[in-house]
Amino acid sequence: MKNLFTAYRNLFITSLIFVGLLTAVFLAGCAAQKTSVDIMFVVDHANDNIFEKKIFNETVEISGRDPSIQTIIEQLNSEGKITVEYDDASQIKSINSYENITETKNSVSIYQWVARINDNDDIKGLWSEALIKEGDTVTFKYTIIDYEL
Repeated sequence: MKNLFTAYRNLFITSLIFVGLLTAVFLAGCAAQKTSVDIMFVVDHANDNIFEKKIFNETVEISGRDPSIQTIIEQLNSEGKITVEYDDASQIKSINSYENITETKNSVSIYQWVARINDNDDIKGLWSEALIKEGDTVTFKYTIIDYEL
């Protein structure tokens, strides 16, 4: 009876060790996942895809599988590759001193950052919900659009 108890105890301990090792391998595999993405930050005055200035243009390894546009911004900011300022509502106020603002004088001028994946239309909605895949190209455009009053 004592041998049977010892055998079950050893089997239980071995099972726990095995489950722990599997969990560690799984978590290590998840943490090591990276997505390679071409990223470009540009100034595009009229939102016409004629870039007046390139601010940043690199292929970057982004942490995680199918990360979001917001994840790119956060990682590049934490690595010091770009500088992001947020307003009181945690919205992007500026990237590299290019500020999201609206001016009204004799016309309305809208200065804003927009994002585009693989030259498709600008992302509508939350950047945290726009996911990218391995090999995608993400373009962040600082657009300046003027409307006459």
